[in-house]
Amino acid sequence: PKLVTAASLAHLNVTQIQGGSYSTFIATHDGSLFSCGYHNDARLGRAISGSDNQVPQRVPLERNSFNRFDVGWQHTFGWQFASGPAPSLTTAFFVPSATILPGEHAELHAWLLDRSAQPVTCTPAVLATVNVTCTGPLNASVVNITQAAVSCDASAAGKSRLIARCHVSENATFGSMYEMDFTMDGQRIPGAPFRYQVHARVQAWGLNPYHQIAPNLTASIARPVYLTSSPFMAQLFTSHRFIQYSVGGSSTFAWTEQGEVFAWGINTFGQLGDGTTTQRDSPVLISSFPGQVTWIDAGPSSSYALLANQSMGSYYAWGANNLGQLGDNTTTDSHAPKLVTPASLAHLN
Repeated sequence: PKLVTAASLAHLNVTQIQGGSYSTFIATHDGSLFSCGYHNDARLGRAISGSDNQVPQRVPLERNSFNRFDVGWQHTFGWQFASGPAPSLTTAFFVPSATILPGEHAELHAWLLDRSAQPVTCTPAVLATVNVTCTGPLNASVVNITQAAVSCDASAAGKSRLIARCHVSENATFGSMYEMDFTMDGQRIPGAPFRYQVHARVQAWGLNPYHQIAPNLTASIARPVYLTSSPFMAQLFTSHRFIQYSVGGSSTFAWTEQGEVFAWGINTFGQLGDGTTTQRDSPVLISSFPGQVTWIDAGPSSSYALLANQSMGSYYAWGANNLGQLGDNTTTDSHAPKLVTPASLAHLN
């Protein structure tokens, strides 16, 4: 081992380093990312000048925003991991989503009820008693509720539905929590304040011949792009909150807080785990796990997972197995996750 002291990393603490296929990525304490290595394609995520591929140089992120990244053979994903409490709910309230993106609105729907839980008619006098305050780490401002923010639902027996919105800055820190405090006639509504978490906008770059980054994007992505630039991915992120990603040879996995797993990309050896060897140009749900997935690692052509409720001495594996890499005492490929319980791991977690 040799000590490397790159000038570009001066005064920065290195927090994570990963090697890819002929490339290296280095994360620092301020959320920056640096790369070096093979540069004749898009995998470094930055422009190359002369021989500067031989020393770590900064990857041009839209904002320094990573505390997690994963490097595959041809592509790289970077994201911010954070988790927080779910919002409090009462029967009178509906929170469409507990997560929001920077530059968007946190939104709260509420039936206008009096203290006896009886419907209240939409009137300016009633609305004048409603106050919604948004607070957060980046000076979120007070939201004034006006007549325009109230709508009436005909199917709700004439009850009035109020929609309160809190705008979150484009510069909001991923993972930060915002609160929407809600009072009516000076009294805090039961369940308030409501919490919203800023959700990560995942960035990725590299080669994309098998759509392992995202569908509807070019085959080579030389600079980091938000996955939401793909309409399909934007829709998927609207309905699912992903907390972790794993990047393989030319495949990608993502999973949610609830342990739902999606996979996409090349699938020659069944490494996506969907029971087929069909290439998936867009994420598909892998529904064959018997419990909540807590971790996945994607290799070049094989994949592995841990579950919250699995028995001691076991793990799940699938994909190529020509050299016995699944550990199941065979050399037969598996196109779906299979439980592996080698004797050598007995009584070990």
